[in-house]
Amino acid sequence: MDCAYCKSPTKVVNSRGAKRFRSSKWRRRSCTKCGALFSTREQPILDTVIFVRSDDDFKPLTRAYIAIELYEALKKRQDTVNILDDLVDTTLNGILAIGEADLTEIEVKRQILSTLQNFDHESALQYSINSGLFRMPNIRTEKLLDELSSNE
Repeated sequence: MDCAYCKSPTKVVNSRGAKRFRSSKWRRRSCTKCGALFSTREQPILDTVIFVRSDDDFKPLTRAYIAIELYEALKKRQDTVNILDDLVDTTLNGILAIGEADLTEIEVKRQILSTLQNFDHESALQYSINSGLFRMPNIRTEKLLDELSSNE
């Protein structure tokens, strides 16, 4: 990799798996010319790794797809833009943990719902309704409905 500052070759001085993101690797680099130190994060290119099945059609999974789904669910929150990247990473970690190269659209949406359920109950419930997941038996969604109705 070239230096972020002078574009000369660099060498890796430290490397490890990132603590927060199982799908990435953190590297500390040093420029061989100017001596600058900087960090990089290496991640798989998702659209070459995971494909989403929908009605006998396959399409690549992208961060943008997940980000849009999450943004739509959380757009009423004022901090959505600030937290979106971390929520996309959390969702992707869950998807990568499934360990499959092709997933159904429902499986991806369930993972997005799982991320939302751990972050914002009201947004999770709204997402489950808007995405069509609400019609499927889901004990966590039923529990959310009970919690929300008891809060009113």
